[in-house]
Amino acid sequence: MKRILLPTDFSDNSFEAIRYALLVFKEIECTFFLLHTYTPPVYQTEYLIGSSGQLGLGDVMRETSQTQLEQL
Repeated sequence: MKRILLPTDFSDNSFEAIRYALLVFKEIECTFFLLHTYTPPVYQTEYLIGSSGQLGLGDVMRETSQTQLEQL
């Protein structure tokens, strides 16, 4: 059984790539894994020196990613 990693950024191009992978491997027993990554703002220097208004930004990014993965 093949295991195939499908990276996504939720763009139209990544959806087409996923659709293409499903088409290419439709006759082969596979497990597909979706991968989405992002850099939390806590690792960016602007976040560390910036205003306290950015404190919840990392949670918003995580929640947005989770919502988009569930929709996919």
